[in-house]
Amino acid sequence: MFGYLKLPVCIAVFAALAAAAGSGPAAAAPPLKPGDTVALAVKGEEDISRFYVLDEQGRIDFGEMGAVKVGGLSVEQARQEIVSFLSRYIRQPEVQFTLAKPKGHRITITGDVKSPGTVEAVTDVSIRDILAFAGGALPTADLSQVTLVRAGEFMRVNLSEIMASPDPSKDIILQDGDQVNVPSRVIGEFTFLGAVKSVGTYPLLRGTKVLDALKMAGGVEEGTRVETIRVVRPGQDEIAVNLTALLAGRVEENVVVLPGDTLVATSDQMGPTSYSVIGGVYKPGRYELKQKLTWTEALATAGGFNPNARPDKVVLIRKQADGKYQSIPVDFSKILQGQEDPELYVQDGDVLNVPEKSPRKRNPLEWIPILAPLLYVL
Repeated sequence: MFGYLKLPVCIAVFAALAAAAGSGPAAAAPPLKPGDTVALAVKGEEDISRFYVLDEQGRIDFGEMGAVKVGGLSVEQARQEIVSFLSRYIRQPEVQFTLAKPKGHRITITGDVKSPGTVEAVTDVSIRDILAFAGGALPTADLSQVTLVRAGEFMRVNLSEIMASPDPSKDIILQDGDQVNVPSRVIGEFTFLGAVKSVGTYPLLRGTKVLDALKMAGGVEEGTRVETIRVVRPGQDEIAVNLTALLAGRVEENVVVLPGDTLVATSDQMGPTSYSVIGGVYKPGRYELKQKLTWTEALATAGGFNPNARPDKVVLIRKQADGKYQSIPVDFSKILQGQEDPELYVQDGDVLNVPEKSPRKRNPLEWIPILAPLLYVL
């Protein structure tokens, strides 16, 4: 009725039982569940003394004898159930039984953590604990907007509140198959132009305001006085931020920056003439305009287009007489091929924005040096 079981397997079973007996009372083990590996030894019955894996219904399958359900029971309760079951076939069976290896909870964690991936835990793991398995959250992580996916259902979890609370009942015990996503506070990019130390495009943290953006751009350029920062928002009217009033305490001037915004620091002082090249070039940055210069020559100064650049989609941002900025499309692919007149001269304050073919998905760690002044403020 039973298959032949080799002696080494029996020895392994009894070794597992002995180890469990020496580790403390069986009642301390968690309830049995499908997928658990259990060790069973029945005196004088080597054929059924072996390891078993509980099936999807939490049962031990004894083949022709049938199956006994032990899922949801403690180890001792399961032993008694097995004794009752085997008593139909064996007179006064002497049974030793233990949990040899619990089925692990497979939990996936993604997003702004140091080591995203799948974790297999053999004990209960809470959503607070899962961060430790992933090496901790990155400084750019938004712990207030964590997503838990369980059996196709989405739940929003404020992990910041859970971690700050001394009440353990607020924590959430994770289940097998759960997926936890820790989103980033980086929600896009913005561009800062004008009289700032570092003209360019920057990653945008959720909640970033004008003063935060100014700090990321290095502050106001030395030797200039900026009274107004203009926020240019696609499809909307410009917002004029009175920087002097803001620094004096008028907080309503400190508007929130949105993805795609362009901020322009306007100065009423005449400083050295300059231009900027940002985007897909080898040496983006601001350059002093010392002589009459075509944009073809200016691009060469900036190292030329990098392999990911879109020369046909370049945009020249130029200040107009009314103080507003105009975006002028320039197809440099035709200029470089000699199909169009290359005599496009640089003017003071010009910005050449060179888009890229497929903006590379940045590792959040690359943004940390840029965002460092803000990460623990927002």
